Amino acid sequence: MNNGIYFEGYFFQRIETGINLKFKILFIFTFILITICASAQSGPNVNESMRYGLFGGYNLNQNKALFQKLPGITNCCPNFENGSGTGINLGLLFDYELPYSFRTGLKAGISSLNNKLSTLESTLVRIGNDTSEGVFEHSIDAEILNLTFEPYLSYNPVLGIKFSAGMSFGYLITKNFHQLEKIMQPSDRGVFFETQKRTRIDTSGELPNSNGIISS
Repeated sequence: MNNGIYFEGYFFQRIETGINLKFKILFIFTFILITICASAQSGPNVNESMRYGLFGGYNLNQNKALFQKLPGITNCCPNFENGSGTGINLGLLFDYELPYSFRTGLKAGISSLNNKLSTLESTLVRIGNDTSEGVFEHSIDAEILNLTFEPYLSYNPVLGIKFSAGMSFGYLITKNFHQLEKIMQPSDRGVFFETQKRTRIDTSGELPNSNGIISS
């Protein structure tokens, strides 16, 4: 099931350079949108057969996956299976009227897609000089910025009824991940034997073996 974006086992999260790049691109893209809108309002009227505008939205991403670890990244998780997150999308749209009630167009924009994939597992933790049962969380946090292009064709046979078909192409501007294992129970005490801390396998970076181009 996919109510947002589907990653075949790979998720992405942040590093500082990724965050800085993201906000620079968002700023530049927003500036372009404002400039185009201002030009459209002050310029001559557009032919009625041609339409253009802005779009935006808030993403609720539900993801289904089945994998144990990212390539080349140490992880002892039995399996990652589900993830969720939120993000925003904004961009430009343009379409043109064709004969016989058809229209063709293009949507171009950027999407910020955040996800967290997590699994709980039982373990033994150290509390002082004692050993106790505990629960820890395997997690991979994701932050991805996607540049999208969506050409489409629509058919409007009668007023109020519209059929559309098209394709989506995307380029991943940022594709970073942050992986962590953290003790969840007990919530206020207990450490891993290996690290003597409440966390371990704390790893960040760019997704290995990733493909920068996606399509659907």
